Amino acid sequence: MAELVPAAAQEGANLVIRSVEALAGVLLVVLGTMLLASTVLRYAGHGEPRLAELTRVVFVYLIGLAAIAAYARHENIVVPGIWKPGSALYQLACTLLSGAVLWLAVRYVAFIGWDRDPMSLMKLPEATSSLPIVLFAAGLLAISLLRLVAALRR
Repeated sequence: MAELVPAAAQEGANLVIRSVEALAGVLLVVLGTMLLASTVLRYAGHGEPRLAELTRVVFVYLIGLAAIAAYARHENIVVPGIWKPGSALYQLACTLLSGAVLWLAVRYVAFIGWDRDPMSLMKLPEATSSLPIVLFAAGLLAISLLRLVAALRR
């Protein structure tokens, strides 16, 4: 694929992937720190429920970023059979599927809205925990489109 994509575009894609991985790494450290702080505070008798809520939100964002990075590095699950991962048909299916997920995620976030969640201790908007689905699907769609173009050029 590297020979089919101009060097500048490949460098840009690698920079984006490294940035996503770096952000996921930072979120992993933040998540670990929050879990440790929550455990220590709970042991000391000063449990902070808002910290547990924030931990859940950060975890969802971390999973979305890690999934984008795994897909970009071809470390995702492949279904054997007629689907050959490098084929244009496979890339078209991935593009259509990620586009459908993105469309549904945007519709869902628009449906639930940005009003404050009455159940949230931190008064976060309801869409806060659903927004990573939009980001995840957009990342997969971008990668799938690039791979589809490269597969069609072969």
